[in-house]
Amino acid sequence: MTTLNTHKHINGYRVATALSLAVLAFMPEPALAASLSDTVKDGLCIIVKALQGDVGKAIATIAVLILGIGAFFGKVNWGIAIMFAVGIVAIFGAAEIAAEFGDKQAVCGSGA
Repeated sequence: MTTLNTHKHINGYRVATALSLAVLAFMPEPALAASLSDTVKDGLCIIVKALQGDVGKAIATIAVLILGIGAFFGKVNWGIAIMFAVGIVAIFGAAEIAAEFGDKQAVCGSGA
């Protein structure tokens, strides 16, 4: 394929893509948008509940154990210890922290 034919081929794809996007832009589907929003929200809530539930507690426990072992061997500095503490507080206090900045209603069924 010559260079000229390659450019025509690529330009054809660009035109087809632009037309497809234009058609999709003028076909609003409110029900699809609402269900997509609910699906994304439900997926994110599953992650939040896992991190703030038993899985999160187990991960935090393992992190503290690793921090303790590292401190025992003298491999941990205060910066790392503070980062661990702030991370654990942020994970388990995320709902309350977010409620202070935004809407007071809980999105995932827990929190303020």
